[in-house]
Amino acid sequence: MAGYVIFDIDVRDATGYEEYRTLGAPTVPEHGGRFIVRGGQAATLEGDWVPRRVVIIAFHDVDAARRWYGSPRYQATKAIRERTARSRAVLAAGVGGAEPERDQAGYAVIDVEVQDSERFAQYRSVGVPTLERHGARVLVRTDASEPLEGDWCPQRLVVLEFDSVARAHTWHGSSEYQAAIEIRKTAARIESIVVQGL
Repeated sequence: MAGYVIFDIDVRDATGYEEYRTLGAPTVPEHGGRFIVRGGQAATLEGDWVPRRVVIIAFHDVDAARRWYGSPRYQATKAIRERTARSRAVLAAGVGGAEPERDQAGYAVIDVEVQDSERFAQYRSVGVPTLERHGARVLVRTDASEPLEGDWCPQRLVVLEFDSVARAHTWHGSSEYQAAIEIRKTAARIESIVVQGL
């Protein structure tokens, strides 16, 4: 099962942050990871989340992601990022064998706080079928993401992969998904973004 590390980074010192990128990027493949989003254009779909620099790294499994994050080489590099940026980050397990497949994909990252389980189940029964019709793949759907940095601690985290950002926007704006949103508004609080992949 794939593991994903998801960052939302607010860069405060661009020159110093470039040093972090230069030194940090090579540590990812050393642990079997690859960038699927690396600062691509991002936009808010719902809620108050204003993404800065979103980075998503896919690993073969959660343990590989933990080994990378905890490795002495990355921890030394991370210290540079901590001086040059403020970050929120989580680690999440992927769904089954789902791994990113598409180049130039669009990714929806959805932070869900369920407030009414019965109504949320109704939302899922209407909303989930819209994903397949719009070509989405569920990469992450977990109630157990692990906070790594900052104050981000999603109750439920979902990451969807679309052919493109435009396709993600089409799904979100479709009349069928908008009908699902009306149900969900009575069941959960959502913060969601869409971001361009590599």
